[in-house]
Amino acid sequence: MKYLINAILLFCTLSVTAKTVLATGTVESENTQHVLMPLVESFNGKVNEIIAEGTAVKKGGLVAKVDGSAVDAKIESLKEQVETFNETARKSEIDAKIALSNSQIAFEKAVITMKIAKMKANLPQNYIGDLKYKQNQLHYKNAQKSFAKAENDFKEAKQKQEEKHQSNILGLAQKQKKLKHQQGLLKNLSLFAEQNGYEIILAEMQNWYPDLSFVNKVNPKIKFAVDIKTTYRLDDYDGFCNGFTLGSHGEYFRTRTSTKNIQFPYAEYTSHICLGILYTRALSADIDETKILELNELDKITSVIKNLVFFAEEKWKISSDKGGSGNTANIGSIQYIDDMLNGNGVFKNLGEKIFDELVQASVIELNCAVRSVRPADG
Repeated sequence: MKYLINAILLFCTLSVTAKTVLATGTVESENTQHVLMPLVESFNGKVNEIIAEGTAVKKGGLVAKVDGSAVDAKIESLKEQVETFNETARKSEIDAKIALSNSQIAFEKAVITMKIAKMKANLPQNYIGDLKYKQNQLHYKNAQKSFAKAENDFKEAKQKQEEKHQSNILGLAQKQKKLKHQQGLLKNLSLFAEQNGYEIILAEMQNWYPDLSFVNKVNPKIKFAVDIKTTYRLDDYDGFCNGFTLGSHGEYFRTRTSTKNIQFPYAEYTSHICLGILYTRALSADIDETKILELNELDKITSVIKNLVFFAEEKWKISSDKGGSGNTANIGSIQYIDDMLNGNGVFKNLGEKIFDELVQASVIELNCAVRSVRPADG
C-alpha cells in the first residue's frame, strides 16, 4: 500500500510540473513524502477511493482515501462510552431534580401545616377548653418537628442535586480526557510501529498478556511483547516506588507453547518489555473533594497524580525475587527507582535464563540468595 501511495504522489508531482519523462527504472521525486495512516494499530488498511488518472491536484488536495474502519471501530467504542456516560448523567440529574421538587413540595406543605398549627395553639385555653388546648399544643409540636425534617430534607436534596451536577461535569471531563489520551497514545505507538516496520496487535481480551504485540511486517516471527504498567512513588521512602506486577507466572509462562490467556505463545516473542509509568500521588491535604467549582474553573482542580516518568525495559531486568501484589500469582518488580530506570534488577547479572528457570519453577516466592533492595532493608 505504501508503494501505491508513493506512486500516486510521484504521478501528481510529474503532472504539476507538466514535463514528459521517458525512461526505465525507478524514479523518485525530490518532493516525495511518506504518508502514514494515523490512529491505526496494524496499518493493514486498503485504498478505497483514488482520484482519476491525469487529474491535476493542488497542494492539500485529495489523492486517495484509506479505509480505516478497524481503527474507527475502536475509537467509536471509546466515544460510545462518553455518550453512555452523558445519557446516564442526564437521567441522574433528572432524578435529582424530581427528588428536589418533591422535597420542596413537602417543605412548603410543612410550612403551611405549622402556621395553621401555630394559630390554633395560640387560641386562649379558657375559650376552647383544656382538652382542645392540649391537643392544639401537641399538634403544634408535631408540626414543628415535621417542618424541621422537611426543611432538612429540602436542603439535602438541593445539595445532592448540585453535587450530582458537579460530579457529572467532572466525570464527563475525565472520560473525555481519557479518550483523548488513549487516542494520542495509540497514535504515537502506531506511528512508532509503522516507522520501524511493525504492526501493533492489541490483546483480544482484557486479562490477556501482553497489552500490545509488536509484529514485524517483513518477518512475522519477530515479535515483541509490551505490557503497560503503572506505579506510584512511596512518600515515606525517598527514591522508592510501590513496584509493578510484571505478569503472571501461570500456565502460559510455565508452558511456553500455551495459548491460554496470551495473544501468542510466550516462546514466540523475541523479548518481553515493560512500558513503565511512574507517578507521584497528590497529598490528601491538597485535594478538597467537597469544594464546588464552576464549569469554567475545571483547570483549578488539583490533579490526583503528577511528575510522570515513562521508561521501557525488558521485564526480567527489573524483576524481583518476590511476588507482586494482587489476587493472583504475579511476578513482582524491584522498588528502587534508579535501579528500575537502569535495568539493574535482581537478575541482571544472573541473566534471563536464571530468571526463567526460577519463575517457571515457581521459586520466585522464596527468599533466594539474591534479593531486591526494599525500603525496610534500609
